[in-house]
Amino acid sequence: MEDDRIEANNDAKPSDLSGVKAFFGALIAGIVVFSIFSSCSDKKSASSSPPVDAPTVKTDSVSNDTSYLSRNLVSPANAQVAKELTPADYKKDYIKSCQKVGSRRDPIYLKEFLKSPDKFKGNRISILGKIMFIEEDSGRTVIQMYVNSNFDTVVVRISESVKVYDGDVIQVYGEGDGTFEGVNRMGASMSWPLIAANYISLKRHAEE
Repeated sequence: MEDDRIEANNDAKPSDLSGVKAFFGALIAGIVVFSIFSSCSDKKSASSSPPVDAPTVKTDSVSNDTSYLSRNLVSPANAQVAKELTPADYKKDYIKSCQKVGSRRDPIYLKEFLKSPDKFKGNRISILGKIMFIEEDSGRTVIQMYVNSNFDTVVVRISESVKVYDGDVIQVYGEGDGTFEGVNRMGASMSWPLIAANYISLKRHAEE
């Protein structure tokens, strides 16, 4: 039986070995070139793709995600648009908020207001009176008026000119402002309840 093994030919000449060397040299050179091109191709592919940790935005998921919309959009039902009041509306609301000063049946008893004006400081009040004295200076007006048949008076000040006169009956809407210190016509020191008025309404002209 013949032996299938390939035995080395010890009688091979140097010229035969040079061909083998050339073959292996060409093979190795091809592998090197292939490796270089593969490396360049990988670098180019890596530079064109985003980094691994770079965020990826999925526009479809944002537009279709209702929970995202509910977190980031304001619902018209929940949006409260502040409506500015017109001067007429503000006046109407202010007058409505004032407490009437008058008899025992009214929110503020007149006698209590006259006795303890500081108690009502800052309170919005409405009070009726007859002008005893009025003076205007630089667009500001000061009024002293009777508030009952006993000729008790209060002092009203307002930061505007008003078309009312001595003897007119007026309704004053404003805030209690403590007391006004002054002197009467006899020179005696006096104090009167003070009202910082926002609105004055003419109820009746003076009898002429």
